[in-house]
Amino acid sequence: MRCIVRVAVATQPIRALFAGEKPPVPDDEWDEAAYVAQRLRAYAEALEGIALVQPMPGTLGDGASFSCPRTGDLVRIEPDDRNGGVRGDPYADIERALQRVFADAHAWRRHLLPAYFERHRHWRALVGNPIQH
Repeated sequence: MRCIVRVAVATQPIRALFAGEKPPVPDDEWDEAAYVAQRLRAYAEALEGIALVQPMPGTLGDGASFSCPRTGDLVRIEPDDRNGGVRGDPYADIERALQRVFADAHAWRRHLLPAYFERHRHWRALVGNPIQH
């Protein structure tokens, strides 16, 4: 009853948010590689025992697709033919597990670099506390 879940972690929608942050986030103050690795681990942990998680290749086989509405991550579920195919309907369990990962839409903030926080503290000192938006 296992399947293969292929994941493409999207970073472009997150980078598009950077200009609107207070203060804006320069590209060099965010660790994109660490974010992608952490996000893949989150999918693997959520789907442990249900599916095998792999990075998404350029081509897609038969199966179902889900997309995170906030981050743009694309998740493709495919039958694992090595184990005799998928029996029953694992999609409901997988979808519930994916929703837990999708709900952590602000995980990217954990990968802001120290330089951003230094700038943020300086900016807060200038604009006051609480932040005036």
